[in-house]
Amino acid sequence: MMIVILSFDDGRCDTYFNSFRIIKKYNLTASVHITTGFIDNTFKTDEFGVGMKPLTISEIKEMNEYGIDISSHGDKHVMESSDYFISKNKIISWVSKNSVGFSVPNSSASKTQIDEFLKNTKYDPLYVRVGRNLKCKSFLNKARYVVYKILKFQLAFNKFNKINLNTNNDKYFIKSCVIKSHTRAKSVINFIKKYHSNDYTFVLMLHSVCDDPSNQWEWSTKNFDALCSSLKRMSDNKEIVVTNLFDNYGGRE
Repeated sequence: MMIVILSFDDGRCDTYFNSFRIIKKYNLTASVHITTGFIDNTFKTDEFGVGMKPLTISEIKEMNEYGIDISSHGDKHVMESSDYFISKNKIISWVSKNSVGFSVPNSSASKTQIDEFLKNTKYDPLYVRVGRNLKCKSFLNKARYVVYKILKFQLAFNKFNKINLNTNNDKYFIKSCVIKSHTRAKSVINFIKKYHSNDYTFVLMLHSVCDDPSNQWEWSTKNFDALCSSLKRMSDNKEIVVTNLFDNYGGRE
């Protein structure tokens, strides 16, 4: 049976106002990876959207109390051991957690880079979520990506994202399917239906969810609601399991 996990990067305010509202509507859960310096205003950036406001600490606490996994995306959006520990300590001070996962900023770290990071952090993160499989950069997979983006062929989406499924218990190199503005909820749902009977872990990487997407990192609330509605239905029918990274990789007894 497939395990499906929703994850959100950066810590934008719409994660609370839009994504969290829909997640609660369908009684689901997710992982939210926050850039802690963005949250407490010690790290200034327009990388997450010009004028984009961060989550507040009270919103983070509310999501955590609901059952959302709050994890590190770095303090200053970098993959460095010292920066990770700053971020972790802030999260621990904001919510009741002892162990914290890590989502790699900019996503494209190799296994060698992750291993070095883990060595420097003494394997402290509960898990490490990366982006796409680096094989997605091959000529063939780039072609599949373009074909899907332009023509929305389901087969191209399936072939491109099949290599982003997780098939083992390596919690320190968790691949994800990157959701961008051109991604159709129907494509994601059909992909899950195709592979749901297999023992895969399918992690979705999202950023912003909003009514009127204006850049590649924003997904429409209509798409997200449609996805969550289908996930709820398939979960109730015991076709899939919807959880978060913290629970799936041993964060709670």
